[in-house]
Amino acid sequence: SLTIPTSVICPRFLVEVSELGPAKRHIEIELPKGQTYRTGDYLAVLPTNPTEVVQRVFKRFDLSADTQIKILSTTETFLPTGYPVSASEILTGYVELTQPISRKQVETLATLCNDEKEKTQLESLGGDAYQAEILNKRLSTLDILELYPSCDLSFPQYLRMLPSLRVRQY
Repeated sequence: SLTIPTSVICPRFLVEVSELGPAKRHIEIELPKGQTYRTGDYLAVLPTNPTEVVQRVFKRFDLSADTQIKILSTTETFLPTGYPVSASEILTGYVELTQPISRKQVETLATLCNDEKEKTQLESLGGDAYQAEILNKRLSTLDILELYPSCDLSFPQYLRMLPSLRVRQY
């Protein structure tokens, strides 16, 4: 495994975002001099979350980019622990913000709703409507929190719900 900085030279959309799914892109990468890419090789991309999505999290939890967070954990975690880290760093590079919310997480959020109507709606989304209303629309935990603002979820609880940001291999 070799980490090499590269330049993107030809990004373009093949398919725009639609109800059929996320956008598809064609990206050409210029390799550094002396590097080659052969059949069977793969490219590993260390992703970051889109700035717009990170800003939405800041707004939902009344945080700023420079808010310092110190995570203390008695169990193993992928998050940095024991020292202050900016909320921006954690949300940009450590957690998946756009992955669809799980059925169990929908059920958890329903129990945290202060509004009975929202609670009932979320309970139904955790049932038979989950595939059509959550998975097919790729609604994230953040999307649900914005749609159901009476959910009383703290920022630490939110972080615990999120999986680690994974390397994408192509």
